[in-house]
Formats: sequence, structure tokens, C-alpha cells
Amino acid sequence: MPADVVADFLNEYRRRIGEPISRHHGIVDKFVGDGMMAIFGVPEPHADDARNAVLAGLELVSVIDKWRDERLAEGLPPVEIGIGIHYGDVIAGALGDEHRLEYTVVGDAVNAAARIEGLTADLGTPLLVSADAMAAAPGLEQDLRLAAPFTRLLRGRSRPIHLYRLAAAPPPTGECRP
Repeated sequence: MPADVVADFLNEYRRRIGEPISRHHGIVDKFVGDGMMAIFGVPEPHADDARNAVLAGLELVSVIDKWRDERLAEGLPPVEIGIGIHYGDVIAGALGDEHRLEYTVVGDAVNAAARIEGLTADLGTPLLVSADAMAAAPGLEQDLRLAAPFTRLLRGRSRPIHLYRLAAAPPPTGECRP
């Protein structure tokens, strides 16, 4: 696509995906190309941060599904996303040097979420949620249509992680047993 078309596309994409994050009390930490990192519970943690993250993820899937249908009806290429949600401790603050500071979060939970997101394309599902995130959102599992959890080994980790996917998504292959 020409640069101006890419810029228009990215602006529309960012607008569409930013709204569900805000609606569920999250913050868009950063955009990198067509990728986005959202955080919940920063700077003030709340008991429902994990619940809000999962609900925002589900809404994002719905928003992008609708936009994909609109684009297809206009003869445009579809839009697909992958969302990885994880819950854990992070350090939040300004990182950088005297020339450039950036407020962000760092920690194993950030790395795990990024690696979980990376699995979505391999598994053909738009959303994966860690068991840690579901455990931090009591009762949410019963409210959602999620398939039974499965396990995967994430790059850089010695122990597998338990993950949930949408019930409508195809079952994963190559399940890892702890």
C-alpha cells in the first residue's frame, strides 16, 4: 500500500482498538507498527484488572471481526489480530536516559504476554488468555465461552503455561503436558 494509505489504515486501526481498552479501564502503553501493548492496573492496581483485560480482549475480537466484515464488503483485504493476555507483577516507570524517557512496564509478565500473543497466529485463534489471568478474575471463566485449558511451552521458559482460547476457535495441536 502507498504510505498515505498505510497511515490512514493505521490511524483507523489504532482508533478502533484503543476504544475497548479505554472502556475497560486500560491504558495503551505503546503502539509499534500495527502492534499494541495495553496495560491494566497501572499506576493504581484494582481487584478487577485481570477481568477488565480479558473483557477488553474479547471486545477487541468483536470490534476487529466487525471491521473485517466491513472491509470485505468494500472489497478491501481483511484485518486479523492476535491478542495475548497474561497477569503478573511488573515494574512501571520511566525508562530511558537524558535524551529520551518513556513510561512503560517491564517484567516477566510483559514478556509472557508477548509470547502468548505470538502463539495466536500459530494456533489460528485471535485470543489466548493465560490461566494466571483467569485465576486473577474469579468467576469470569464461568461467564465466558472458553475452551478447556491447554498447555504450551513459551520460548525462554522452562515450565509450560496453561492457556485458554475462545470456544469457537479450532483446537490446538501439539499440546504440551507438564
